[in-house]
Amino acid sequence: MEYSIDARFVNNQLGIRIHFLTTINASDYDEALLFQEELLAGFHRMKWEDSFVAQIENLDNNEQLRNLKYEEMDQLALDSDNTLIVEQFFLDDPDQSKSVIENYIQNVQKEGKHDMKYSSRKYEIPIRVKDLNTGKRITGEFSCLRIEQLIPKSL
Repeated sequence: MEYSIDARFVNNQLGIRIHFLTTINASDYDEALLFQEELLAGFHRMKWEDSFVAQIENLDNNEQLRNLKYEEMDQLALDSDNTLIVEQFFLDDPDQSKSVIENYIQNVQKEGKHDMKYSSRKYEIPIRVKDLNTGKRITGEFSCLRIEQLIPKSL
């Protein structure tokens, strides 16, 4: 099933608002929601967001909505010179409050496990960055944001 994730978050310390829209394939709504929660956990680890709002919509049974979301994504890509790079890591029972390296070290220290699978697939999502006070677009300063998405191996 195809879902769209339309997300906006604020970083008060930097005085910015970030918006992105992407689509994902998931087996059901719960899996799409989990994907979104893992993204949010990545932002938490980076201390990147002070508030986060996201909407998930199923695009499979509504051609009009699908077309609208793809038009919005195309427009966002045209309006943006900033990118969010999402790197996926598959771990046994990851602690979402820790980075991938911290999880790896914890597994080695506790259980002697050296198995961590890194997905070669990265998502590059165009993002729009705006000044929180003026609403004006910011280009170049945040050309590439990178977050880690920690995914339980069981999925």
